[in-house]
Amino acid sequence: MNKIIKKLNSNFRELYLIYIIFGLSIAIFFKDINLTFFKNFNFEFIYIYRILLIILSSYLFLYSFKKNNLKIIILLIIHIIFLYNSIYSEKLNFSINTYDFLNSLYISPENFFIDEKIKIIIINVINILFPVLIIMCINFKINFNSFYKFSYKVNELYLIFLSILIIYKILLINLETNNLKNLIGPVSNFNQHFINPHGLFYVLNIFFIQILIELNKNINVKKNSFYLFLIFSCFYISGSILFILLCLCSFFLYSIIIKKKIPYYIFLILTTFFSVLFFLVFSDINIDTHGSLINSLYLRFAYIKFFLVDSINLNFIWGNNIFFDKIYTYPHNFIVDIIVCCGVVCLIALLIIILEIIYLQFSKKIISDFLFIIFFQLLIFSLFSGFFFVNISLNILLAIIINLSRLKEEKIM
Repeated sequence: MNKIIKKLNSNFRELYLIYIIFGLSIAIFFKDINLTFFKNFNFEFIYIYRILLIILSSYLFLYSFKKNNLKIIILLIIHIIFLYNSIYSEKLNFSINTYDFLNSLYISPENFFIDEKIKIIIINVINILFPVLIIMCINFKINFNSFYKFSYKVNELYLIFLSILIIYKILLINLETNNLKNLIGPVSNFNQHFINPHGLFYVLNIFFIQILIELNKNINVKKNSFYLFLIFSCFYISGSILFILLCLCSFFLYSIIIKKKIPYYIFLILTTFFSVLFFLVFSDINIDTHGSLINSLYLRFAYIKFFLVDSINLNFIWGNNIFFDKIYTYPHNFIVDIIVCCGVVCLIALLIIILEIIYLQFSKKIISDFLFIIFFQLLIFSLFSGFFFVNISLNILLAIIINLSRLKEEKIM
């Protein structure tokens, strides 16, 4: 038992980072299992994930070497301003009627963003502010090789079990409805049968990076090619257009980072997959078709215009309170999230930190290429989906990378 505890302690930071990146998707997966096989019982896996995050963060603080990293305080200030504005600042108002705006997008809301206010504030405080504060006060040293190996095992198991779950649910639903066509593809009702498809499938983008790395090193080519097929099959079946584009961007970034020739068969495999998927995705480019690529992009830009152009009292310096009954949802873009909730000054400060990380990565290689591409994926994804102030993975990973960059600078000095 002592050996097991010692082993866990020696790899705790790596395991903590894996939990930050993969934990939510795994919790969502178990939640789907719960709702599929045990409908009469609610095991609250999402809440368990959040409670475990607090416990693991507390343990991280207790056993880690303490050292302040004041640069992380900028990230803390952004979240503190968001919390202050959410309670005390002036509510955002608009020049157009919210219901007219939503009707123009063919959206009939059942609830509004204000209904999520307490939940969002709690998540922000205990699952983002608290871990980020702890990371600010410690040295976060990790073994990148161990992190990579652990991540591959987690991804491998997750993909296999997720594929089994998808096949099972599709067969089960098809037996009930006898309408397979409406279950598969970008404009299907696939999302209605899973509680959070974006959260469920996000991990596959990370595994895509590892498969690229493995294939580029000629490691288990057949097995990894099969995993690649499974990933793209999951993306198409679920209609995850954004993830297909995210993988394409990740491939281009990886090609730039490694600075050497990539084997031809990788280009051949990826070209085949991307060509087939894009043909299927662009087979429906009707802007009014819910779930199509054009419709998804149109909705995103409509939300951004609504918050930045149609608002009449937006405080660009300090930000506003967006929790009230006229707002249906958040902007779905982390840049606009910060402008609306905290102001332009906070956005500029955050962008400077991100640009510094990118510069240090290419000049001094502060973290592994694998972790850097994960960070890049989270940034790109947050431009089109999610709310920055409850994006646990992006915020905590950003704090960890700031911590690691500081350690790298100290070694160089």
